[in-house]
Amino acid sequence: MPRQFTSFPTLEIDEIASYHQDVMESLRLYFSPLNPVFEGRFFGKTAESVRHQLASRLEELDARSTFVVLTSLEAAFRMDFAARC
Repeated sequence: MPRQFTSFPTLEIDEIASYHQDVMESLRLYFSPLNPVFEGRFFGKTAESVRHQLASRLEELDARSTFVVLTSLEAAFRMDFAARC
């Protein structure tokens, strides 16, 4: 019996890109002295340590966004295949 795929709302590529940009900007603000809780959050940490943490979070965001795009593409292929069969 063929698998049936239910139709879930999917994000368009521009929505994924917009979300990625929003989170990237949010992370940069969170890790900057402009953040109202910066002093308390990063008390005792060196500037290099804070930069390293930010870079790590941005790398993770890039990886997550890449996987979202890839899974969206895979879902589109699977749904197209199921519809054609």
